[in-house]
Amino acid sequence: FRQIYDREKAKELCEPEDQDYNGIGARSARQTITVAIGILFGTLSPPIWLICLASLCLKRLVFGYLLVFAEQRKPDLGGAFWVRQLHGVNIALVMFSVLMSAVLFQRSGFKGPGLLTLPAVFYAYRSMKSFERGFIWESLPICNVADMEESRHQKVVIHGQYMQPELLPE
Repeated sequence: FRQIYDREKAKELCEPEDQDYNGIGARSARQTITVAIGILFGTLSPPIWLICLASLCLKRLVFGYLLVFAEQRKPDLGGAFWVRQLHGVNIALVMFSVLMSAVLFQRSGFKGPGLLTLPAVFYAYRSMKSFERGFIWESLPICNVADMEESRHQKVVIHGQYMQPELLPE
């Protein structure tokens, strides 16, 4: 909009953005869906991998520009969205295991190959549940909090300050 309107009018027209479609969580979900499509259907039709790769590269290029140069700063919720993306990929891996077992049941003349791959479905599901329960990422363990309390009273000397030029206001 800055090419057509003055700076104030352009900012007014582009903000606030629609969080349901352009928010960080919505972008993360769309990228996770792209990865899941590549995982699920890439084995059955390999050109899908190329389409998903091109889509992810294009998203990286566009969102990398938008995040630094075009959008207003947002609070950092990257950890929560990252964990949700990993959960989505784990779900896609469980679905992939089920799909491949079903394909082997359908295409083989007998049930042996399909039965041989069934343990992979249970292993993928158990790994997904282990991932959900196994990592404490939302809060620190009490021993780490105690270490932080001890180090909080120590002086830290910082020499100079680094400011990334691209993030400074114009």
